[in-house]
Amino acid sequence: MSNYGSSAQAADAPVIVLSPAQQHVLDLSVAQDYQAAGTKGLELLEREKADPGLRLVIANSLAWSGRMRKAESQYKVLSNSKVRKDARTGLANLYRWKGRDDEALPLYQTVLAEDPQHAGANEGLMYAQRELNPRTFVSAGAAQDSGDAKRRELSISQRWRDDTGRHIFEVSSSGTRDELPVTTAKQGEVGFAYQNLNLPLEPRLALEAQAKPKGDLFGSLKLKIDEGRFLIDIGRTNWGKSAFNARALEDGLNAAHIGLDANLHFDSGQFTEHIDIFRVSDSNVILTSRSNFIPSWRPFGHRIKPFVGIETRDVRFYSNKYWSPEDGFGTAYVGLQGEWANENWSLYGSGQVGTRLYGEAGSNWSLGMGGKLWLDKNLAVGVNLWSMASRRDNARYRAKSFSVNLEKLWD
Repeated sequence: MSNYGSSAQAADAPVIVLSPAQQHVLDLSVAQDYQAAGTKGLELLEREKADPGLRLVIANSLAWSGRMRKAESQYKVLSNSKVRKDARTGLANLYRWKGRDDEALPLYQTVLAEDPQHAGANEGLMYAQRELNPRTFVSAGAAQDSGDAKRRELSISQRWRDDTGRHIFEVSSSGTRDELPVTTAKQGEVGFAYQNLNLPLEPRLALEAQAKPKGDLFGSLKLKIDEGRFLIDIGRTNWGKSAFNARALEDGLNAAHIGLDANLHFDSGQFTEHIDIFRVSDSNVILTSRSNFIPSWRPFGHRIKPFVGIETRDVRFYSNKYWSPEDGFGTAYVGLQGEWANENWSLYGSGQVGTRLYGEAGSNWSLGMGGKLWLDKNLAVGVNLWSMASRRDNARYRAKSFSVNLEKLWD
């Protein structure tokens, strides 16, 4: 027996008698095993008619385990049921997680027009408004490695949308100072970006004009495919800046670039793939890849996720102006990542260890952590830390970085 423990039902609602299969789905959800609850729930819906409250549990479990399309169809079935407020809030959350806060906002407002005290809709509305409001972002950071390379960087950007929320504009400016024992290079650029969410593939165009060490122009076009499951990035990049090497920056190296991201969800877990191909202006070709799998298995609780993966880097030839392993680089790794958040703060952490697969790679590790604190409704400060150890050029290699960010929203 159960009343689902949901805000969809009043405290004095009649107790609903569940079949053993339905009770099992509910128990899995209460235990925060959302992957199993969603899978078993879909199987159950093919055999039995479920009460709207239980169907909502299944829809939430699908959403919280990353199966957005299946969750969306279940929420829509419930959009005019007795749990419509929770279902519409869940659907709005899906849109927000997909980067469509413009579509989420009116759904939250519809729920709140019926129930101004609805906790989920009020929370979602706050997050959507944060994303839709104009934003000024300032970041200052530093990095260094065991090769005596040092970087100092400062950037500022302003992002805003039109009244529909579907046209996104951003202007930015940044300055970078890279140092080696005998070389120092400074670089400054201004940028403009525009994204149209009304168009198929939601294209985002970005342009950057470099002022020094010499004038140059860079740009990229990003396209979303299959509702963001795949992302293509094509453009001309500032390779000197990407390389974290003063010699590359001083020489003004650039690169033609094509990148592909895949983000796929299965019953067994989430698989992501990131591939980049760079044709550098010195005629080198760099191919990098990172394959990552987060299983549904959660031995340390719902918020701490184990992961495994493979990372590779291969080049046409070696250059002393940027990392270009002549024999290639391939490593396999395992790790843990976690994220915690509420409306006032967020915190994340990640750690991994790896071993050599081929080339110059060796045993390695990396640690990263960061967070954001909202000082008031419209002002937040954030910090990011990262450190790693690996092998490069047949020697031990270390690197670390730090950045602090200030975010200001405008009503």
